[in-house]
Formats: sequence, C-alpha cells, structure tokens
Amino acid sequence: MIQFSFLNRSLMRAFALIIAIVSSGFLQAQTVKLSGTIKDAFSGESLIGANVVYAPGKGVVSDIDGNFILELPAGTYDLKISYIGYIEIVKQVVLQSKAVHLSIQMESIELDEVMIVADIARERSTPIAFSSVSEKQILEEQGTQDLPMLLNYTPGVYATQQGGGDGDARINIRGFDQRNMAVMVDGIPVNDMENGWVYWSNWQLPVKTMQVQRGLSASKLALPSVGGTINVITMGIDAKKSLKFRQDFGSGNYTRSTLTLNTGRLKGDWGMVFEGSYRKGDGIVEANFTEGYSYYFKIEKFMGDHRLALTALGAPQRHGQRSYKNEISVYDHNLARDAGVPDSVINVIPEMGVTYNEHWGTYENYEVVGLGVPHPFDPSVLTYTGDSITKRGSLIKQNERVNFYHKPMFSLRDFWSINDRTVWVNTLYASFGWGGGTGLKSRSAAGYDENNQVQFQSVYRNNRINETDQGFDNTFRTINPAVSDTEYEGSNYLYSSVNNHKWYGFLSQVNYDISQSLKFSGGIDLRYYKGIHYREIYDMLGADYTIEAAQVGSLDTLQRVGDKVRYNDEGLVRWTGFFSQLEYTNGVISAFMNVTGSLTGYKAVDYFKNDYDENNLAPYESNWEQFYGYTIKLGANYNINEHMNVFFNTGHLNNAPKYNSVFDIGNDLIKGVENEKVLSGELGYAYSSRSISFNVNAYYTEWANKPVNRYTTAIGGLPDGGIVVGVPPEEVDPTLVDVFVRSLDAVHTGIEFDAAWVFHPKWKVQALFSLGDWTWQSKESADYVYDRESAIVDSDGNQITVDIDAVGVHVGDAAQYQLGGMLEFKPNKVSYIRARFTHFGKNYSNFNPGSNVFDNSGRESWQIPNYQLLDFFAGYRFKLDKTTLVFGFIVNNLLNTVYISDAQNNDGFKRYPSTSNYDAASATIFPGLPRRYSLSITLEL
Repeated sequence: MIQFSFLNRSLMRAFALIIAIVSSGFLQAQTVKLSGTIKDAFSGESLIGANVVYAPGKGVVSDIDGNFILELPAGTYDLKISYIGYIEIVKQVVLQSKAVHLSIQMESIELDEVMIVADIARERSTPIAFSSVSEKQILEEQGTQDLPMLLNYTPGVYATQQGGGDGDARINIRGFDQRNMAVMVDGIPVNDMENGWVYWSNWQLPVKTMQVQRGLSASKLALPSVGGTINVITMGIDAKKSLKFRQDFGSGNYTRSTLTLNTGRLKGDWGMVFEGSYRKGDGIVEANFTEGYSYYFKIEKFMGDHRLALTALGAPQRHGQRSYKNEISVYDHNLARDAGVPDSVINVIPEMGVTYNEHWGTYENYEVVGLGVPHPFDPSVLTYTGDSITKRGSLIKQNERVNFYHKPMFSLRDFWSINDRTVWVNTLYASFGWGGGTGLKSRSAAGYDENNQVQFQSVYRNNRINETDQGFDNTFRTINPAVSDTEYEGSNYLYSSVNNHKWYGFLSQVNYDISQSLKFSGGIDLRYYKGIHYREIYDMLGADYTIEAAQVGSLDTLQRVGDKVRYNDEGLVRWTGFFSQLEYTNGVISAFMNVTGSLTGYKAVDYFKNDYDENNLAPYESNWEQFYGYTIKLGANYNINEHMNVFFNTGHLNNAPKYNSVFDIGNDLIKGVENEKVLSGELGYAYSSRSISFNVNAYYTEWANKPVNRYTTAIGGLPDGGIVVGVPPEEVDPTLVDVFVRSLDAVHTGIEFDAAWVFHPKWKVQALFSLGDWTWQSKESADYVYDRESAIVDSDGNQITVDIDAVGVHVGDAAQYQLGGMLEFKPNKVSYIRARFTHFGKNYSNFNPGSNVFDNSGRESWQIPNYQLLDFFAGYRFKLDKTTLVFGFIVNNLLNTVYISDAQNNDGFKRYPSTSNYDAASATIFPGLPRRYSLSITLEL
C-alpha cells in the first residue's frame, strides 16, 4: 500500500512536469498583437516616426497616423517610447492571449513650461470645457482665412470675417465678444488694454497649437475672461529640425509665401526658430486689397537649470476695409426678400452684390495747365474742357477705409528649475503699435456716383478747381493769395485715426510642489500702457492744405498732411495683479482653487481740451481713477474609470471696468461706473475609448453691470423741458440728441456637445452641438446727452434720464444654436479628403438698447435667418528622396451660400432711412463671403 502511494505520487509529478513543459512551449510559440497610437499630449496631433522598443535593438516606428503594430510572444515587456523633443515613456505591458492596444500621450520637453506659463488644460485632469486645434489642422484648414475662423468648428463659438477685410475677423464664445475673453500668445495677454479688443491682422504666427477654453478657463492670471480664453502656442526648438517653404494661392489674386526654419536643439544646448512671410491680394470684397509681411524669431538657450527664450514678432500690413454695414437690399434683393423685407423697400434700393463695398471710388489726378482757346495737343495727355486745358494724370483707385498697422512684440523669458520641486518663471515683454485707419472727412459732400461708389473725382476737382456755373476761371481757382499764390486750399480730405501705443509688462510665477499630490503656484502681473490717439490729415486729395477750426483756442489754423485735427489724447493704464493657485491630484481626483486680486488705474490726457492762451498751455489731465478687482475660481475632476470622467467648476469675478467705460469720448469721467460682477458655474462629462470619444457640458453665467457704453439717437429728440448744457436752444439739432447706456445685466446659459468616432481605419466622423439661451435681465436708467458730449438737464439742473427695459431680450451678435459635423476619408497614409458642415441659428442682430424705451420696452432684436456652410479640404503628400512635397486644397462655402453673418438692429446710420421696426428692413448687415478657394504647396527639407 505504501509502495503504491509512492508510485502514484511520482506518476502525478511526472505528468504535471510534462504538462508544464508543453504549456511553456505552447505559450512561447503563441504571439499576441500589441498595437498603439502615439500622440502629442498637448495638441492631440499624431507623432510620426516615434521609436517603440521592446528589447535591445528591437522595435518599430509609428506611421503617419502615429500608429504601430507588434506581434510578440506572450509575456511581460518594458516598452520604451521615444521621440525627439519629448520625454521618454517606459510602460510595462503584460501580453497574454488577447490583443492589447495602447493610447500613448507623449509630453514634449517644453510641455511643462507651456503648462506652467500658458495654463494649458489637459484631458481627464483640468475641470473645464476646452478644445484644441493642432498645428496639422491649422496647416490643412486655415488657408487664406483669419485664424479665428477655424474655431467655428468648436461648440459655443461664433466667428465671422465681418466686412471681409484681411485680418478683420471677430469671435464670440458663449455670446461674449473679444472684449470679454482673454487671448494669450505663449502665456502673454494681448487684448488691447483700453477696450479689450483683439486685432487678428497683428498675429501672423507659426502656431504649434491653439486651445480654446470656454467659460472661466484655466488661466491663473487676474484676467477679465468671462467668455473664455484662447491660448496660442508658438513653435519651440524642441520640435524636429526642419526647413519649410510654403506657397499659398487663393481667390481674389491672393498669394502668400512663407519660409520656416527650426534648427532644433543644437550643440551647446541652444537653437532658434524663424518664420517670415509676405502676402498680397486684391481681396474678395471690392477694394479690400491686402499687403503685408510677418516675422517671428525665437532663440532659446539652456544654461544649467535655466532655459532662456528671446522672442520677437510682428506683422506690418496694410489692407482695405468694408467698415459699415448696409441694408440687405443693397447686397442681394432675393436675400432681402427671403428675410422679410417688403418689395416697396427693395425696389427703391439698387442691388450691388454681396462683394459690394461702398467705401471706394476712382479719380484722375490732373492739373490745369492752360486757359482760353483750344490748340493742338495730344488727347492722351491734354484734354480741352470748355474754358481750360487739363494735363491728364493717372487713374487712382481709392478706398476710403484703409487700415495700416505694425505691432511688434518682444519678450525675454527665464524658466528656472531651481530644484525638483520648485520652478520660477520670469517674463519681460514690450509691445509697440504704430498705425490707424483712414476715413473721408465728409462723405456726404462727396456723394455717390451712378455705380454707388464714392465720387472721389468731385472731391479732387473741388479741391483744385472751384467749379461753378461760370466755368473754370482764375477767379474761382481754390488758391487763396493770402496764404499762397501756388498752393490749393481744400475742404475735404482723407484723415487717419491713429492709435499708437507703448506697452510694458512683467510676469513672475513660482511653482512649488508641496507634495506629490499638492502643488502651489503664485505670482505677479505688472503692466503699463499708454494709448496715443489722434486724427491727422492723411491725403488732401489734390489740395495742399485746409483750414480747420482750431483745436485749441478760437482762431482758425492752417492744416497740412500729417497735422493733427479733431482730437489728440492719450489713455494711460496701470495694472497690478497677483495670483495664487492650489492644485491637488492623485490620478483619480484633480482639483484646484484660484484666487487673484488686481488694482487697475486709468488716466485721460487731452491735448485739445483746454483753451489755448498764454496762461494755459498745459494739456488737460484727469485724475487717476482706480478700481480694485478679484476672482475666486475652483473646480474638480473625477476619473470614474479609464474611459469616463466628470468635472465641475464655479467662480466669482469682480472685474474693473474697461477704460472706455470710465472716460467718454470727450475724456470726461463717466459718473456711476461700477465693477463688472460675474457668477459662473459649469458641469461636464467626458467619455473616451479607442474609437469613440465625446464631451458634454452645461453652463450658467450671470453678469451684472455688463458694459454696453452705447450712444443711440434718442426717439423723439430733445425731451420736454430739456436744456442742453452750453448750447443755446436755437442751435440745438434734434438729430444730435442721444441716449447713453452705461451697462445692463445679462444671463448666459447653455449646453455644448462634441464627439469623434473612428468607425473604420480610413474613416472618421465628428459632430458638435451647442444651444444657448442668452438674455438681458435688467431695467436701467440712461442719460440724455447732446452730441455725445453735453449733458441734458431740466430747469433745476438735474440730469434727465429715460428707463431702458431689456428684461428677457436676447443677446445679439452671435448664433445661440450651432450644429456641425465632419467626415474624413483617408484613402492611404499620404492623402486625405475632408468635409465640414456647420449650421448657425437663433442669431439675433446686435442689440440697440436705446431703442427699448417707451412703447418698445422689452422688444426683441430682429433675428437673422439661419444658414448652413459646407467647407471642403483635400491634401496629398509626396516623398522625394530627402524632401517632402505637400499639396493642400480648400474650398470655403462650397455651395456658394448667400447668407447674413452680422447684423445691427434698428441701425440709425442707414443710407436709405426707414423707421425702426425691429425687422429686416430696419437692420443693416454684413453678408457672408461667397465661395472661395485656396491652394498650398509646401516643400519640407
């Protein structure tokens, strides 16, 4: 019995050993599929050529889509993923019987710096709603459009090109315009310090990525970013060494040549990035020509624990504009009829087409060289007209509205890694602006010709020859012997509204890791800004001088090209801000609390305000007006599992009013100005897997004292018993009686959704949806004023006011409903075909609060008709030895849809006057741009 048991146990051991040996051999022979996708953790862009090593000397590289595939025996592997300029990742992978797919997010070496300086949001970590636009998408889809137009494919965003001029785009996020969002370039705020606006013609950059953070945003700075933040990140030397030349061609004879050089990180731990471009075109809209350069230069140097970066950028340019909206019928009769304009209005307005621009005309610069009897002459040079012989000149095409500007910006940044737990970043920057925009002193005096263009010829003729019924005669020449026997005196001319500035700033931020899970960051934000504003004579249009009423004193003065007229003032801004933030993360939960404070000072200087006499030569200077502000923001993100996460954020902003809400057009202090007060909250959910991802979020924003600062022609003119301060009753012009509205309260709520689905290796689909409900929520008192300067009072000297009722009226100037989709097909690894569809609705024309008085209280602005746009993109990449040739083709508005993109309700400046009926006939509009194409050819070395 004992012997049997021993034998039995021995046989069982032998059998188990045989099974183990066979199983081991089987497992070693079996292979398991290991695949993955490698992307930039910041931009989401696929990384081509990343190394994936599973054993010494063994591995693969990622393809053009960032994908890799390995067939390996079952077992445990330490996978090493590396890419130039990125932090190497070591990931342990256990392979058994089932295939494994990895989604690998690689962080660039400079990502930590970008995260710290520019406050970039990260998926499954930062508790805000955001969307990123990669360098690849920008290169493939921007074409000849302004940069903000790409963001129309983002939920909650509405961007238009307004009048259609190059660089004239504007953007709204959740119903808040550019004045109420923050735009940052490499962490430096670039919104105008006086009015908050952003002029996109100044920002022609080599963009690595652009991120739109909707709502309160992740910015640690004390910024008045109610609608959101746009972070633009430029290239650094951590990218691959490259040399590229790109040539763009587009509609309107548009061409752009761009050279980009990135040395990468060279020996000695330094490198540089350079990009320069030149563009030129006639424009899509009439006379909206463009010509401009851009330059970008960054040099970086690693010195021990320091990373130094010196950057210089700028974009000198000059382009024509279409500055004023017009009645719908002026552009397209069918569009007007579909919008509800009656035929009785349509039929009296000539149809000029959607590319019509009322600002331009032509004239011939001639010279009268003889009077009297005709004699033989060359008709191509001399022309006989009644009493004179004219020497003919060249025909000049003149746009009344021309923008010219150069806004270089320089920065020096030191990124100091003091130790493993502490980083200190200091940034010095300066920006200088030179330029402005032109206009005609008196367009009504010029009039329009039979083609509805400005009669520049009559302006030129009247500036040289005073034409009367008596013909041309020395008696009627516009030469004043008391001033000059040879120079012409003119009465109409082109002026330039100059807006120069000097801006200096310093940002200092310390990041300290209290522990592995808890981080602190804080710092200061100092700025000084001087805006220099004046009007000067730009072109005398045939004359040599004019005589203007003196700006200082009561004597007339002689003015020539370059002399200042009408106004000459400065706006000074001093900004001191501090910020602090605590962040907690443990891989599952991430949370933050941000507290900021700011002190903003404003001062007005007016060189034309004081009367000129021997006892008063100094300019008028206001007192410094100071405003304190603060923000409190907090939020948290919870990762439910590897696929799902939820987040929330909330905050209270107490923002100082902007400069132009503190001082009026006459540089007088506006009484009763208060801080803007914002309360906001947001909830969000996100899901992500290998093939499907989507995000959904809902928001609520309550804004008290939202600045309107709107002058509106008063209904009924001067109120009963009204007295204009400083103007005799017999001289009061009823059309110059205005209503001035300081601010109103508003509530913005909405829901946003976006999704992506890769349902086949060659096919991808995206979808987006947003629905907002943005309404005004207040009744306010508005002041009656005269000519935007003088108060209107009663017999006791009290300011006369009128109640504005806007409760429930929808906020205008942006679509509150948005639906979009994208379908992409990649036939192979070197080509793509893509179509994007967007639908915009619930878009009310820009609100005119001064209209909502008396019987019109609570009336809605006219609602713009819904419209849809289809854009097409295609590209192909050729590999030629050591070089690559890339072709890109874009068609915007493929179906040539005629639509309205911008509108002003009850516009009081219509060329064809009508009543204010809150309808299509009472509004003015900008039509959207028609179908246009662009072709790009890029040579990559």
